[in-house]
Amino acid sequence: PTNALKALTGDTTATIISDLTEPRNIPVVYDSAGYKLTIVPGAAVQPRVTFTWPTDNTGWSGHIVVGALQATSDLCITTADNITIDGSNNGTNTRDLTFYSNTNYSYSHHIAVVAGSDNFVIKNCKVINDGTGGSTNVGTLKFRTRRVAATTVVAPFTNGNIQLDPQNYRVENCFLSAMKAGYSQVIENGISGTAIGTTSGQFGWTIANNDMEGKLRGIFLNHGVGNIVGNRISVFCPSGGYDCFGILLNNARNPGPGTISFSDNFIHMRQVASTADYGPQGMLVTSAGSGLDRVYTMENNTTIIA
Repeated sequence: PTNALKALTGDTTATIISDLTEPRNIPVVYDSAGYKLTIVPGAAVQPRVTFTWPTDNTGWSGHIVVGALQATSDLCITTADNITIDGSNNGTNTRDLTFYSNTNYSYSHHIAVVAGSDNFVIKNCKVINDGTGGSTNVGTLKFRTRRVAATTVVAPFTNGNIQLDPQNYRVENCFLSAMKAGYSQVIENGISGTAIGTTSGQFGWTIANNDMEGKLRGIFLNHGVGNIVGNRISVFCPSGGYDCFGILLNNARNPGPGTISFSDNFIHMRQVASTADYGPQGMLVTSAGSGLDRVYTMENNTTIIA
């Protein structure tokens, strides 16, 4: 693909009708032109998409990279908007579509949504990463802001010093698993580079009603504001000196303002033999620093450590 992007001419649906094996990782870049791209399984089928490429990409990590070419991490495209992956084969909330891999490189993620790719939705899917890579960057879903330095000019932009944020994304009613790696974080959002000011960021996201399991961290947040609601999170703490978390919000690189809401989540921290100072923790919000107008709401969350 190149920067001469094809444009959608209307709302478009792509249907997966059988199991697929993808030997290469896939960049998804296009001009949405205000339309939607929807990916669904065929009626009455439960397809499994298996990724087998054994090494990391040169640039953005991920088996499916939404919003950037894979040749270089600086080549960001802002128009891969309005993608919905709906795993139900009957229009309800059944989880009929599976994404699977067991590749063993350290930055293995199934789906990465990067730069300015807005309105991404994944729901009613199973996303299973059985890779055994040792890095905490092993996981299922990653949402990544790109800060482009002032000295870099990235087509189709004509100047540098810009920040490209995926916004208004939703992860709903999925089963998400990253259990084979030594360490993993099931869902992660963050930024490549240093944020520009405090007024831009990943705003408007929702992570709701998912079942997830991983090691070290369930949800690791580094950027933006949104809602974490009704999730069931199991974290198996690796042995050794590691603090592990159901939900970790790291505010050191997180711009504001806005509200981050945590409600009705059930977190099960499964301790192995951690010798860390604090060991397993259900939820942790780190210092926000100064000058950030941010509100946190926490209601009806449950943590079990056993």
